[in-house]
Amino acid sequence: MIKKLKYISSYLLPVTIERVHGELTPYLEVNLVEGKYMLDSSNVNYSFGGLHKVFKKTFTHFNLGNLEFENVLILGFGAGSVASILTEEYGMKCDITGIEKDEVVINLAKKYFNIARFKNLNLVSENAYTYVQRIENKYDLIIVDLFVDEVVPEIFHEEKFLHHLNRILSHDGVLFYNFMTSSKTLKSEFDILSPRFETIFGSALS
Repeated sequence: MIKKLKYISSYLLPVTIERVHGELTPYLEVNLVEGKYMLDSSNVNYSFGGLHKVFKKTFTHFNLGNLEFENVLILGFGAGSVASILTEEYGMKCDITGIEKDEVVINLAKKYFNIARFKNLNLVSENAYTYVQRIENKYDLIIVDLFVDEVVPEIFHEEKFLHHLNRILSHDGVLFYNFMTSSKTLKSEFDILSPRFETIFGSALS
């Protein structure tokens, strides 16, 4: 009965289902909004909210749904927003490797977001920087969504990290790198990062 009331109430106002401290993000929250679960930090949406809409709009802009990929790498898997767009909204049959360092996020993803439905998913609990350093696989599509709250840690801005991304990106592969510019500090960081992309990958659109 209580669960049903929360479901109905979520169409009026967001209902907080669980609050926890993450291993990387100090504050994580699962909210029920219009009958759907969303994963949020204290300042931004992590999965199945505003971020989901941003990715979907971006993918649509680049006609991603009309392309075919065999191997996909998602750095910062979260609760599976990107995987759901690719497999459920676009109907892709690709193999997906999801990298998520925060075990708390993984547990929430399993508990509330039914990530077991992604049959071709290999979910790895590892630091994304370590993973791209050691892996030899090539990926047709790489999604970089490595936020701690609203900030992408500086280690993922470094040329060394970008070179590793370029090394594991297949010929004619596609790379999306999510970065917020909602403050002067973040905008300044992006202005430094952007030319690095052009130098390493040859071209970059933002």
